[in-house]
Amino acid sequence: MPKAKAQKTLLPVPAAMQERFRVLTALADDFSRQHLNDAYADLARKALTALCRKRPSPVTKGRADIWACAVVYALGQVNFLSDRRQKPYMASEDLCRLFGVAPSTAGNKAKQVRDLLGMHRFDHRWMLPDRIGESPMTWMVSVNGGFIIDIRDLPRDVQEDAFRRGMIPYIPDDRKPPHPHQKERDRLHEAYAQFRRINTEHQTELAHGLLKDGIAQTIAKRIGIMDEDGAVLVDDDGDDTFEALAPAFDLAIYASAPDDINMIRRYVQEKQGLLTEKEGRVLDAMAHAQFSVYRVERKHEIAGMWLADMLNGGEIWLMDKGLEANAKPGMVFGTRLFKPDDFWMTTGLAVPTGLTITDGKACEGQTSTFDTTKLAEDMYCGHFRPKLPEAIDPTQRCSE
Repeated sequence: MPKAKAQKTLLPVPAAMQERFRVLTALADDFSRQHLNDAYADLARKALTALCRKRPSPVTKGRADIWACAVVYALGQVNFLSDRRQKPYMASEDLCRLFGVAPSTAGNKAKQVRDLLGMHRFDHRWMLPDRIGESPMTWMVSVNGGFIIDIRDLPRDVQEDAFRRGMIPYIPDDRKPPHPHQKERDRLHEAYAQFRRINTEHQTELAHGLLKDGIAQTIAKRIGIMDEDGAVLVDDDGDDTFEALAPAFDLAIYASAPDDINMIRRYVQEKQGLLTEKEGRVLDAMAHAQFSVYRVERKHEIAGMWLADMLNGGEIWLMDKGLEANAKPGMVFGTRLFKPDDFWMTTGLAVPTGLTITDGKACEGQTSTFDTTKLAEDMYCGHFRPKLPEAIDPTQRCSE
C-alpha cells in the first residue's frame, strides 16, 4: 500500500509569521494554563493571531516574552484580572514578575496591544466567555435619541441587526427559554413591524414635501434646532438631515391648524382610494395621533408595556421596539401616539423629561396645567435645542 502523505499543519497566520506565532503562543499558553485558565489561553491565542496577521506585524520586533506578557496584561485589563473579587485573580505586578518583564514595560506594551486591537473595558470580543452573559454593560445600546436599554429585552430582529453590526457577541434570544406566549408575541411583533414600515413610508413622503416647500426649515429655526443660515444645530452622528429635523417634521405633520385640517389630514384626503386596506388603516390612525406625557406603569403580559396618560388619564398598551426594554415603573416621557390596532405606537420621537407629572399638572416648582396644543413644541424645544441658557417654562412656547 502507498504511504499516506504527511499533512502539513497550517497555522492561521502568514507563512512568514508562523515560527514567531509558535513562540509567542507557547509563552502565553504556558503562562495562562499554569497561572490563570484555559479561557485566558484561548483569548491570548486569538489576540496573537490578530497581531501576527497585521501587515506589517508589530510583533516581529522586540522580545517575545514582552509581547506575550503585554497580551495577557491587556486581556487582564479588559477582564478585571487585578480585581480581588474576580476569579482568576492576579495583581499586575505579579503577572509582570512571573513573565520576568518590568511593570512599566509591560504596561506600555499592553497599551499598544489595546490600541492595535481596539480593546476596551466590557469589549465582548475580548471578554472571558463566562463573563459575557453576566455583564450588563455588554448588552446596553442607545436607541430613540439617547435611551440606554438592555438589548436582551428587545425583539429578535433588533438583536439580529445588532449582532450583524458586531455590537453584541451573540443573539440573546438563542440562549434564553421561550416566552410563555411566544407565538402570540411573535405575531404582535410582526404586526408592529408592518405598521412601523407603513408609518415610516407615509412620514418620509410627507417630509420630502415639507423640505421642498421650506416648511420644515421654518419650524426648525423657530424651535432652535437650525440657525438662520440653514445649519442644523443638534448633534447627529449619522449626518442624516431627516433624523436631525425629526422634531420639525413631527410638528409640521401633526400640529393642529386653524381650520382643523392639518398636514396629515390633507394627506389622507390626497391618498383617498389609492391605498391598501392596511395602509389606509395606519394613515387614518396617524391622522388621529395625540401627543401627551406618559409614565411607564409595567410591562405588558405578552409584548410592549402599559403606560399611564398623565394628562388625560387612563392606561394604554404601547408597542415600540426602542422603548419596550425601558418598561420600568416611573419613567416619564412625552411622545405622540397613534392606534393602528389594539395597541398604540409612537410616531417616532420620544422625549424624556425631568418633570414630575401628577394629575395633569407640572410639578417642577409650579402648578400650571399644560396647554396640550403647545406641549409637543415646548418639549421638543426644551430637549433638542442646544445650550439653552435657562430651562424652558413648560407652559410657554419656546419662540415667545
